[in-house]
Amino acid sequence: ALVAPVKIGDGAIVGAGSVISNDVEADALAIERNEQTHKKGWAATFRSLKKKITK
Repeated sequence: ALVAPVKIGDGAIVGAGSVISNDVEADALAIERNEQTHKKGWAATFRSLKKKITK
């Protein structure tokens, strides 16, 4: 995904699944990977709060 405004230089390659938020120079490889995190119980808490708001 490209987060605008961003410029991708000629011949640059962006890695699949990367979120690019800064300009990429010509002929550069741009990759962005973050460590996967899990927040235990978050989904259940989110659904509960959403249910209260939408009543």
